[in-house]
Amino acid sequence: MKVISLELPSDLKQVELVCISDSHIGDPFANEQELMNQIRYVEETPNCYCIINGDIMNNGIKSSKSDTYTEVMSPMEQMIKAVLTLKPIADKCLAITQGNHERRTAKESGIDLMRLVARELHIEDKYSDGMAYVFLRFGEQSSHDRHRKVPYTILVTHGSGGGKTVGSKANRLADLVAIADADIYLYGHTHQPMVFKEGFMRVDWHNKQLNMVDRLFVNSGAFLDWGGYAEQGQYRPSVISTPHIFMSGTKRRMWAHI
Repeated sequence: MKVISLELPSDLKQVELVCISDSHIGDPFANEQELMNQIRYVEETPNCYCIINGDIMNNGIKSSKSDTYTEVMSPMEQMIKAVLTLKPIADKCLAITQGNHERRTAKESGIDLMRLVARELHIEDKYSDGMAYVFLRFGEQSSHDRHRKVPYTILVTHGSGGGKTVGSKANRLADLVAIADADIYLYGHTHQPMVFKEGFMRVDWHNKQLNMVDRLFVNSGAFLDWGGYAEQGQYRPSVISTPHIFMSGTKRRMWAHI
């Protein structure tokens, strides 16, 4: 698991976080217009950042489930397209991960396409081929902690499995709590945008007490119209929308909407 520690400015009252995942560049049903709308939003919105969470490229190769003969561009062309598409928001990226579609090439040849994308974007230090755990601090807490930034932790993974039902996908996301304690859990892969919270008793060793906190679970959507593999496998159409996460810079408070 890659651990990433980031400090944002202390004058930020709020940070907005957008997950860019499952764009499947190269698939004939990839919705490039909606992807570019999100890219442009992150680029132009003050205090808005992003996490790039895998399956940016469809990467249909001969050994994969995707049909390599229906791809609209080769894997090399997809990688170049991914770099050009993500370049405007590279300086706003908090973490970047590999998806199962990019992992196909890594498994076959040992070449990590997403690491090359991260390298071209000059954010290789924020890249993980598995999970990423982000320590993020920004803003300024009120009251007696006025001069301390507000801390958040984010566990990021592209994900795997999940099943066809919404419930099974939600369970897959919720299962991340068995791996590590975090404030925000961010998942992709299932193409099912969703947001929910759970309460949790967090240990405070310094004060020898338990603190009731809430933890936010977010599954991003996909930029993919229905057809092809999804139609043949009888999968539900993807909702072309992705949740936006908001974090307060004055006290620990977070929420999200789709």
